[in-house]
Amino acid sequence: MDPSPIKVLVIDDERSVCLTCRRILETEGYLVDTTLSGVEGVHLAQEGDYDVVLLDLKMKDMNGMEALEAIKQDRPDVIVIIITGYATIQTSIEAIKKGAFHYVPKPFTPQELSMVVHKAIDDREMRAENRNLKEEISRLSTKFQLLGDTKVMQDVRASIRRIAASDFTVTIYGESGTGKELVARSIHEHSARAQKPFV
Repeated sequence: MDPSPIKVLVIDDERSVCLTCRRILETEGYLVDTTLSGVEGVHLAQEGDYDVVLLDLKMKDMNGMEALEAIKQDRPDVIVIIITGYATIQTSIEAIKKGAFHYVPKPFTPQELSMVVHKAIDDREMRAENRNLKEEISRLSTKFQLLGDTKVMQDVRASIRRIAASDFTVTIYGESGTGKELVARSIHEHSARAQKPFV
């Protein structure tokens, strides 16, 4: 089954920009809606299932920064790319700090627009994959816990906590099947490196 096409919303009060974005992105296989109204654009972005929003910061009926904040508040997962004139690049950087993915300065080439949208989608997919991997690692790590409440196991857990707090290299000895890998994983999970890959 083919993945559903990426849906893009263009919010810009210049008709020519909307038409240009539609032409470029539909050629790439995206489904594109446009609106000339910032207020309507925010409503569409909040209510629709858009993957990407191209948002102009300078519109007649609404401040683009307010539109960005309203969209991100209701749809934090949606990718917002700012379309801006050269005079407002500093504002675009502020918008990125408020959650926009990137900006495209006007006038832009088809390649520039396509590249930023592709990059944004790739970034979102990579983040989703990372989230899934972390969830899987978390699920697997809870599956392989050190069990038991004997004095020996309490000592092992205390040693793990002590070792995990340090940056020393540790060698774990033991017979085959005694849980060396479980101890190694437990040290990793309790260390400052827990978010990094377990090697």
